[in-house]
Order: sequence, then structure tokens, then C-alpha cells
Amino acid sequence: SFFFDRLSDGDESPRRRETAARPRNRTQAKDELMLHDAPVLAVQASPDSTALASGCRDGTLKVWRLSTGACARKFAKAQQGAVTCIAWSRDGSQLITGGADGVVRTHGLKSGRQLQQFSHSASGSTCSVGFVSDSTIISAASDGRVTLWDARSASSLQSLTAPEALAKRDRVEVASTSRNVAVVSLLSVEGPKFVVVDRSATAILVDVRSGKVHASYSSSSEPQRALPPEAPRKPTTGGVFVAACCSQPRRDYVYCVTEEGFLYAFVTQTGVLERILDLGEACSGLEAHPSLNTIACWGASDVVRLWKH
Repeated sequence: SFFFDRLSDGDESPRRRETAARPRNRTQAKDELMLHDAPVLAVQASPDSTALASGCRDGTLKVWRLSTGACARKFAKAQQGAVTCIAWSRDGSQLITGGADGVVRTHGLKSGRQLQQFSHSASGSTCSVGFVSDSTIISAASDGRVTLWDARSASSLQSLTAPEALAKRDRVEVASTSRNVAVVSLLSVEGPKFVVVDRSATAILVDVRSGKVHASYSSSSEPQRALPPEAPRKPTTGGVFVAACCSQPRRDYVYCVTEEGFLYAFVTQTGVLERILDLGEACSGLEAHPSLNTIACWGASDVVRLWKH
């Protein structure tokens, strides 16, 4: 079986204590097991599901063959600090990594070398990256800023925050952006359209090239299907979204979850809130099955829950 070791070599488990005198596990040294020397912080499967890219706290990026578990490529210093996010190009020939230092880098799998580097002007870590096309990439920083880049020249083509985009749509002054965003999720819908989730009560579907907002998703909206009156918990109006995903494969729904553990199901193109579901506990992550109408959610507990819309 294949697995990632989220513990450093200093783990004090009984098994580790028995082999503490050895410098490294022999199979790990040969990259015969899917292991890192530092905690794994980011993973991403290839578009054809034959490979898996993983990045860890010491800046190492590895690419694994899922059929054998063998390490096909290793970038010893993909980032100067921790690798915080990873994305594949559409043809699977390149990888983008974001780091705790706020720098974004592209890497060629054939050459095994860094291809380009992109630096955010503001401080903070990179929390989400993606390819818009072969010539443009997108990244989001922990200060809430989303930037569109020319992949060849590394120049910035567009830069925005969710408050700026909403203010442009509504023709009002930009709301304060001084809040601590911490995490921004970028969900690709089609072409240059991405859903931006920035730890606020409103997520947006925005064309990153023009900065135009096509739809917004608010936790203050009234659902078409309300929770039953006997429900033990009710969501707080204006709850903060902390994670999101799109339904697969058609991406006709955007699912956002709040700090309280309520899941909101929005129609992607219109922003209509169809229903709210009580997950029963605080949730920190969501993922949609690639073909089934099923969502996985997880949080502080050791349980992963599956939900069907």
C-alpha cells in the first residue's frame, strides 16, 4: 500500500524508536515508498490520475507513479520554505508550487528544473495556484489578493481582491481589506472564471482577466429549502466561509462551508442558495468526487464524512 508520512523522522512512536539508530529507512532512502523527510503539506493528482505530486515543509517536491509508488521526479528545493500548494498543467508536463514565502514557481517534469518564478508584492504565503491556460497562471496569497500571471514573462496581468471586485460590480467604494484572510481557495469553473473564497461571508465567481463578477454566494442568503423547524442548530447569518469545492463533473454547484460547520449549496451561474446542511461539527476541508454527486468533508476530528446532494 502507498502512504504519506506526515510525521518527521523525530517521531517517537514505538516502531520509530526501534529503528532510531538508523539514519533513514532503506526503502525511504531509495524513494521506494511514498515518503518525505518533513511533514507533507500539499498533494495534487495529475490530470490523468496516473501520478501524484506532493510537497513538504522543507521545500521538497516529489512526483510519484501511482501504479508502483515509485518516485518519478524530485525537486529538492522547489520552494525556499514550505510548499503550501500544488497544481498541474493541463497536459501534465509542468507543476506550479506556492510557498510560505509568497513566491510561486513553475517546474518542468521533463527537464527537472525550475522554469519561472513569480513574486507577490505583498507579504504572506501563497495558498492557492492554478493554470488558466498554457500561457497564464493564477495564484492567491494569504492577504486575499488574486493575481493573474503571464507564464512566460512572469509579469502580472491582473490583480484583484474579492472586496475590490464586488465594489467594481456594485459601483461603490471598496470595503476595508484589512482583515486577516489567511486562506483563499481558487475553484476553476470554465476558462478564466474562478470562484474566490477568502474567509468572508461572500464568495464570488469572477473572470480573472476582466475582474468582472459573474455571481456571488452569500451566507446571508435565504435558502430555497430551509432547515426543518426541529433542527437542533441554526446557522448564524453572515457566517464566514472557510472552505469550498465545485460539484463534478459539470460544476453546476458551488459548495461552501462555514466555521460553524454548515454546508451551503449554491447554483454556480446564478448564486441562488438551494439548501443548507448541518455537518454537525466544525469543518476545515471539502472535496467533491470527480464523477459521483458526493462530497467529502473533514475537520478537527478523525472522521471523514460523505454527503450526497
